Amino acid sequence: MLHAITCPATQTQSLGAGCVVALANYTSLATTSDNCGSIASVTQSPPAGTSILGETTTTVTLTVTDSNGNQNTCTFDVTTVDTTDPTISCAADQYTI
Repeated sequence: MLHAITCPATQTQSLGAGCVVALANYTSLATTSDNCGSIASVTQSPPAGTSILGETTTTVTLTVTDSNGNQNTCTFDVTTVDTTDPTISCAADQYTI
């Protein structure tokens, strides 16, 4: 009944427009094994596509389920960072007469 899962190290995602990013799908980064049967699924919570607002750290849980219904989990963090330079708009030249 040995069913194992190893999560990736901390991941980083860059925020997009409006300081929001959709959480990536990290299930393929898990390393899984099972001694009896086969791996039926690897799921992620929060699920891929979940909107993350602002610079923060989100803990992601990956769950492996084998063909016998046994489960195991691991967790890792996803850090969101703002990598977009700020912009500035200047007024046109001003002349006083």
